[in-house]
Amino acid sequence: MKKVAKKAAKKKARVSDKEQYLNLLDLRLVRDEPIEWFWFDKIPAGVISMLIGNAGSGKTFMSVYMAALVSRGSTWPDGFESKKGSVLILNCEDQPARLKERLKCNNADISMIKIIQSANCKEEYINIPKHIAAISNTLQNMPDCKLLIIDPITDYLGTVNANSNSEVREALGLLSAVTSKLNITVLLANHLNKKIDTDHIHRGLGSTAFTALSRSVWGLVRHGTGKDAIYTFAPVKTNYSINPTGHTFKIVDAVVKIDAEPYIGDMDNREADRQYKRLDEAVAWLREELAAGRMLSDTVISEAKAAGYSRVLLTKAKSKIGIIAKKVGFGKDAPWYWVLKDV
Repeated sequence: MKKVAKKAAKKKARVSDKEQYLNLLDLRLVRDEPIEWFWFDKIPAGVISMLIGNAGSGKTFMSVYMAALVSRGSTWPDGFESKKGSVLILNCEDQPARLKERLKCNNADISMIKIIQSANCKEEYINIPKHIAAISNTLQNMPDCKLLIIDPITDYLGTVNANSNSEVREALGLLSAVTSKLNITVLLANHLNKKIDTDHIHRGLGSTAFTALSRSVWGLVRHGTGKDAIYTFAPVKTNYSINPTGHTFKIVDAVVKIDAEPYIGDMDNREADRQYKRLDEAVAWLREELAAGRMLSDTVISEAKAAGYSRVLLTKAKSKIGIIAKKVGFGKDAPWYWVLKDV
């Protein structure tokens, strides 16, 4: 009897093709809402945005800079006021003491910033889909919260396959549903993949859903090393603004010092400029090395590495100036030399 009843219920619940329909929204009923900015023309408020870059490119320093500025309600480097509020940070790559030190160096109001350590009484490692209720409850108890930083996002997805569009969309959708209602800006940090021959919009680690769901994506890149390093913060994708300007900055004793003059161009422009400049430097270095005559190829490669030029960059420079590779002698052990065409 139970089987018969189940079959009857299923048959009754089944909707015929003629009975199916779409639920429509009349746009006349939608309230007009102007765009609210977290950082004017760069990062919209109440939605997910993302920073992408290689390790050491300044992602954490930039997020710390933003957190510090919002914690005291200061002015952004382009002259627009920020709204003061509290900040919540989820970061597994830096110790709390290091984060506190960096925040203090950037004049943060430490009383306005909290670090998420774990979830529930068992001190569970944060897993966004699993702990979305805990995240929601915590944020609701912080009515002045303006910013949630998650660095890096791929470490807090639990069993979610970071390469799956559908799984990433579902996980970030849960987070967005919570933060958008509370008008909290979410800033994700993500590393780059190894696809150096593609645009930055496709270079985020994992699924393209990370960049697709983020309303604003900014790339960071470092030029040079040590105290002389210059960092660039430039747009990769901006859904709510057209051709926003970026910034270059330096990090001096953990303090982010942003250049007053804006950087005009996107991340791919900046990366291309950097690559062309490095190639020109490698070409000049290679010409000088071979100016006196031929050199063993192994020696050239070894000295180039010591000078900071990779094998790939050296090969491009070799091709650009038409260096000839010559084998001297016979047999597999005969040495190869590089020589300039005009020498």
